[in-house]
Amino acid sequence: MDETPDLQVTTGDLNEEAFKKASILNVCSGTMFHPTALTTTQRAVALAQDKGVIIAIDANIRPLRWESETICRETITSFFESADILKLTDEELFFLTQTTTIEDGLNKLHAIMVPIILITVGEKGTYAVLNGDIYHIPAEKIVAVDTTGAGDAFMAGVLRDVHYNGLPTTPFDLERCVRFGNRLGAMAATKIGALTALPCYDDVKQWIEGE
Repeated sequence: MDETPDLQVTTGDLNEEAFKKASILNVCSGTMFHPTALTTTQRAVALAQDKGVIIAIDANIRPLRWESETICRETITSFFESADILKLTDEELFFLTQTTTIEDGLNKLHAIMVPIILITVGEKGTYAVLNGDIYHIPAEKIVAVDTTGAGDAFMAGVLRDVHYNGLPTTPFDLERCVRFGNRLGAMAATKIGALTALPCYDDVKQWIEGE
């Protein structure tokens, strides 16, 4: 028996009651190359939409897992219309939109009308799009040791802000949300490791309470 998560978790394992209590469903593409995982993810997104749960898509692409670039691209982009928040790295943006600049990539995404799009560009910060308007939020200045897990930390910060404050609806709210994500991403990059480098609440408590 293959006990990998993408084979174990099926649509029958999804608890509809859990979606009634959830605030956010965060979806990545890491296991979508497998038919079982893809079907389960599609069902989870449908349940989240039905229950009014915020849907966040973090592409988190692993190209070598896919049968082809075309299948990878078509599968991941098929979820975009369901997204309230879409997070991509600049490289993922270029890959999925088949463009070479952030401006051209965002122009291609414009027709999908995702309310909030976040494009992370490493030490250059984040380009954030709110209802079509583009803002740039600078990154925290740090000496990076290991960037593994920085994107996950960034997204955790964004989703924490959304959980407590709701989806940003103004440039001020958007900047607060993204700055918190940038800070957590920066903190993660100052330590070696992935999960072990993620900041804990105590690491950011003073910063949060000072807002």
